[in-house]
Amino acid sequence: RDAGCGYSRQAFASMRLARLRTTRRLLSQLPAPWEATYAASTRAELLAAYEAWAPTYDADSVGSFGYAAPGAAALALERHVADASAAVVLDAGAGTGQVGEHLSRLGFSHVLGVDL
Repeated sequence: RDAGCGYSRQAFASMRLARLRTTRRLLSQLPAPWEATYAASTRAELLAAYEAWAPTYDADSVGSFGYAAPGAAALALERHVADASAAVVLDAGAGTGQVGEHLSRLGFSHVLGVDL
């Protein structure tokens, strides 16, 4: 019978099980610092977790997780700016500066990144 999505109940259950197995496998590959950020129960623990993760954060987020948002954000801005070299950009919530790095590669030379 149809499971409400065009698949048989058995096929739907099989796909869900495969998805859960994939999720478990991916979660088991996460770096320990990432887990520490989610395990933190106080602000001090969270800050300490990010402090410990800082040396490898960019490599982990881009390399391990395939984090593509910074590059996508820079490209989105580039499409709406006539002259990147003359634009002044404020990157509020800059984190480690990944968006700024991408903007620089695209010719933006006046980028100010701030974070709390």
